[in-house]
Amino acid sequence: MASTRRPNLAVDPKQLTRQIEIQRETLQNSLNQYNQKFGDYPLKLINPVEEIKLTEKKYEYVESPEHYIQDDGRQTWEHMVDKWGEEKTALWCEMTAYKYKDRIGRKPGEDVEREQGKIDWYENRAKELRAIAKKNKFW
Repeated sequence: MASTRRPNLAVDPKQLTRQIEIQRETLQNSLNQYNQKFGDYPLKLINPVEEIKLTEKKYEYVESPEHYIQDDGRQTWEHMVDKWGEEKTALWCEMTAYKYKDRIGRKPGEDVEREQGKIDWYENRAKELRAIAKKNKFW
């Protein structure tokens, strides 16, 4: 019968960090030796974490978040204008801004500056939509 015991995967972070540092030093020494021997094409050791940060696409959370872009390239709020009009969508924007104001700084892992950016975005969108609605009523 196979053992159902799970291995203990608990690792001391300091110990793991030291092991990684030792391996990195070993690799760096090997690269240095290689570069001394074959200096025409020097190699360098990259930090994979830094490499990921450099290639990582910064996600736009405020102006045009991808999770709100629909198949036609428009955002959800634009579809809401089509369905309910500028006035009702402006009210929704004002209520959403209020929601963000009411909880700012209390959502775990959420940056306060990003939260403020969302508040500003929704308030500005509401003003723009109300101006459009007012202009449409005039004509």
